[in-house]
Amino acid sequence: MLIGTSLGRCLTSILHGDVDINDVACIITRTRAETWDKMVMVVKEYHEYGNNRMREYDLGQFEWDKVIDVAHQLWHSGRIHQPRNYTDRSTGGLLDRPSFPYQDLWLEIIPTTKSTTPAVVEAYEHYRMLRILAGENVG
Repeated sequence: MLIGTSLGRCLTSILHGDVDINDVACIITRTRAETWDKMVMVVKEYHEYGNNRMREYDLGQFEWDKVIDVAHQLWHSGRIHQPRNYTDRSTGGLLDRPSFPYQDLWLEIIPTTKSTTPAVVEAYEHYRMLRILAGENVG
């Protein structure tokens, strides 16, 4: 299972076939769309104009019906998380979360090799090997 860190880039990744939509637990995004209609406007803007700072947002390379279908599946299954839609309890104002602190587009919800404990590192490598043998893409 994966956590995405950018709506536009994750939609592009899914549409390119890099990631299966069924492997997406959620996408955490800086968007602020409280309703499906507002989310459609955000996705339409990405589709029509992209993002001047990042070409990975170029949803215009895909047919609109496919783009909105993926967005619809993610939205209506509750897999688009928008922290900016929530109130900051300390100030009463809306959260203004800074950019996501990770460079990676997708984060796996699995054990990582950040541990230096030899037994954990070995177990993780065995886990990855089993996934490879099962034909899964482990990146």
